[in-house]
Amino acid sequence: MCPQDDPSEWDTIALATTNRTGSITGYFLGSAKLRVVATGENSRTKNANYMGSFILKDCAPMVEWPCVRTHEIQVSIAVLHNKVTDTTRVIHGNEVGVPPGLQLHTTP
Repeated sequence: MCPQDDPSEWDTIALATTNRTGSITGYFLGSAKLRVVATGENSRTKNANYMGSFILKDCAPMVEWPCVRTHEIQVSIAVLHNKVTDTTRVIHGNEVGVPPGLQLHTTP
């Protein structure tokens, strides 16, 4: 995100990778997508709202096969840039499709 650009031109890059803990427990991520839902700008702020999704597969540990279940997880994200203070913050919204017993966490 570049605060000088129009919010509709902010890059949308989505990645889904499984770390070692995920591989050991049999959870594999893939097919990450991020699309722009809405953008806006006024005299004080610029903002963009996104809908992200990825696939979570519950499979045999380490080998990714056979898989017991596949879940499509959706998350909403908003990016808000304050022009006056020149600060940007990310607001995490709803999560849909997260299986019971699992929880999504943000990373730096």
